[in-house]
Amino acid sequence: MQFAKMTPIPIGFSGSKKFCAETFDDTKVFLRIGNAKSYSKKWLEHYILKQIRHMIGDICAAPIALELSPNEKEYFSTETWIEGDSLGYPFLPIPLSKMNNQEQRELGIRIAKILKKLHNMTFRMPANSPESSSPADIFRIYAQETERQYKALEFSVCDAEILLSNIKHLCLIEDSQPCLTHGDLSTANIIWDGKDLRFCDWENVGLDHPWRDFTSMLYFKHRGTCSYVYGCINEYFNNNLPPEFWKVTLMYISIVAVRAFCNNFIYPSLARFKGYGLQAISEIVSLSNEIENYGSPSWWNNQLLLSKNEQD
Repeated sequence: MQFAKMTPIPIGFSGSKKFCAETFDDTKVFLRIGNAKSYSKKWLEHYILKQIRHMIGDICAAPIALELSPNEKEYFSTETWIEGDSLGYPFLPIPLSKMNNQEQRELGIRIAKILKKLHNMTFRMPANSPESSSPADIFRIYAQETERQYKALEFSVCDAEILLSNIKHLCLIEDSQPCLTHGDLSTANIIWDGKDLRFCDWENVGLDHPWRDFTSMLYFKHRGTCSYVYGCINEYFNNNLPPEFWKVTLMYISIVAVRAFCNNFIYPSLARFKGYGLQAISEIVSLSNEIENYGSPSWWNNQLLLSKNEQD
């Protein structure tokens, strides 16, 4: 596919290059150029997105094409362009924080309704795919790899070791069944045009535990967006939060935070986030203490109280 114009999209943590590309007939498409080693993973992503659009509807971009470069060192992936703006980025001012509590909750409720459709979708992997692992096995491997990365660093961080210990909560999902998950549902990957909401950046899509989709939402939660997160979680569980929810999501957030911290020292492109990574670990240790001591985070209890007062 030939393009008349390619505008770089500098947001994101992956090593791939992203563009808003315009064809010669002025059609916008999303172009991603990545390492050819990830071609199979990108092919599966396209396969899944087609199934999602067929079974749920227009909640994501439509895959257009996927091909290798002539030297077979890169892949070129194109999808339909989604108009609108992200709900916010982790290190930039977040549009959500400019909304009032009710507006945030209403958006969160809409996100939860989409998530429930995704998680309840009947989906089968392509023929000849490896047998899917259980959510517990998937995360056990991820946690082991993260611990190896951490031990390979030339220094230790007490708070990181506290977070690594939260793998003890893995027993709470040992018998859980996998479902289709987005895999990285931060506000940066939710596009809103003022009317419709769509999810983007499905690079981590796959079969996993449904609560894994709350990881990025909680990891990148800002104090000004608590009502949004509260509305989403409360709607998802129909006002009946499972008692093990916070320990399970704490486990996910803890290991992901340590993994992100290690990546800041492994990949030069992420070195600028070293300070944030250390800050995030410290904040999640405080969250861990609240959940272990009181059963839920203080911000959640504040939202429960705020919601009750508004109803009264």
